[in-house]
Amino acid sequence: MPISLVPISDKSRRDRVLELALRSPRKRAIQAIKWLTHYASFRNLNRIVNSSDISALAVAYPEYRFKYLGNYLSPAFSTTQRAAILGHTYRFLAMQKILPFRTAMAGEMVELWSRTVDGERYDAVLSPMREDFFLEGDLALLFRREGKPLYRLTFSFVPGTCVGLEEETALFIGGSQGYRNPVIEFRRASKLMGEICPPTLLLIILKAISKALGIRTLLGVSLAHHSCNAVSSGKIKSVMAYDAFWEANSAEKSGRFYHMTSDLAFRPSEASSSAHRARARRKQERKMELYTEMLAKCGVGRSLEFAPAKFEWEPAALVEV
Repeated sequence: MPISLVPISDKSRRDRVLELALRSPRKRAIQAIKWLTHYASFRNLNRIVNSSDISALAVAYPEYRFKYLGNYLSPAFSTTQRAAILGHTYRFLAMQKILPFRTAMAGEMVELWSRTVDGERYDAVLSPMREDFFLEGDLALLFRREGKPLYRLTFSFVPGTCVGLEEETALFIGGSQGYRNPVIEFRRASKLMGEICPPTLLLIILKAISKALGIRTLLGVSLAHHSCNAVSSGKIKSVMAYDAFWEANSAEKSGRFYHMTSDLAFRPSEASSSAHRARARRKQERKMELYTEMLAKCGVGRSLEFAPAKFEWEPAALVEV
């Protein structure tokens, strides 16, 4: 099935920047001092932005090139590292031809996967940076039911040197978040997907994308080092969306983040009965089928086709850098 382009509505980016600046003048003053202190990093980032094939993104999102002044991805990174990560993301995405990253970064949604079960349509779409996950990453993978988002994983491509790896690029997941949906709707989606819950389904797709791009390591942000203070402080209960979720998917804590490979790995079943072990094997088989399907779609060297699709994104509330 061809990957589908999903248009989204536009809005005034400059008006939003002005509103954010007026809303928190003290915070903007602190960030202005940071900007001056790290002006060399900004000049380098600006050069990368202007020379990349996706420089139009900076026109659509004028605040984008300044997001490293906030808690972009994680407060565990220094301002210099965040600027380097943002520049690396630009360079990496501009070079890719396997998936339509440049289309997504320019403000469009791209459908990567879909299923229709019992008359209900579910899909996974690649989404550009949005206001509601501005600092958690630069792209997001959304799981939707009938066009309504149920869950998202937000990610960026970081240089290995910033996370203690020898490899050139790693995929960093900075956000794992459900939307305000009834629990019954979430559980029904999991059941219809063969007992694979939406966040796990999205993670499998991200692993396949990483594998196709030659990326060996994915990192998941830990709860304690999340970009949102409300999450890291425990005001928002998110342990099942982060630490416990990574561990359930064979990730291992290394330093401040969780590490996992782009290969699909399974832990031995600890079920006591043969029926439960058989059920676990069937789930693993369904996960491997999805992983194999996505690898085939994202095969290295393939040029993916686009097909029009209708979808209108609802404007989100303003989020401060």
